[in-house]
Amino acid sequence: MGEVTLQLVKPCTRCSIPSRDPRTGEPSTDPLPALRKFRFDRELRGVTFGENAVIVRGTGCEIQCGAQFRVSLD
Repeated sequence: MGEVTLQLVKPCTRCSIPSRDPRTGEPSTDPLPALRKFRFDRELRGVTFGENAVIVRGTGCEIQCGAQFRVSLD
């Protein structure tokens, strides 16, 4: 993504923040029960919903909205 290179290092579990109403902070519709049916990871003890990544090149650079990027599976 421009001058930035990220390396995916491991799946991460879904946190509870997306299940909150952003205006009130109160619990909202929770998709977790449906996601648990097909995204539960026993090793991580949770529903995986993303990937943790580390910057391997481009520390301190910005990624612009709409930036072009290339994905490689090395």
